[in-house]
Amino acid sequence: MTIEYKRGMILVQSFGYNMTLYNFYQVVRVSGKAVDLVELERELGESIGFLRWKVLKPKKLTDYKPQDIIKKRINKYGYICINGHNLYEYNPNERYEEDHAD
Repeated sequence: MTIEYKRGMILVQSFGYNMTLYNFYQVVRVSGKAVDLVELERELGESIGFLRWKVLKPKKLTDYKPQDIIKKRINKYGYICINGHNLYEYNPNERYEEDHAD
């Protein structure tokens, strides 16, 4: 199943070998097989264990500068990839937990 990218859509990236981290991005422009993204700040929730935090949600994008834009191509599989990690559609009902114990 491929993602239909739309302006305003929030994407999430999970990565880490011995820890789990998340980055959030908002689509600010879609043009054919290319998208412009802006990385979002995120809100960390309460500690849920030793060096573990619940990531509440990405902060709302209020403004950005041209230098904040990350230009990416949609790959042949229908995904956007940053630093070797695919981005997926953000689900506000999902609980995102970071594990910083490395």
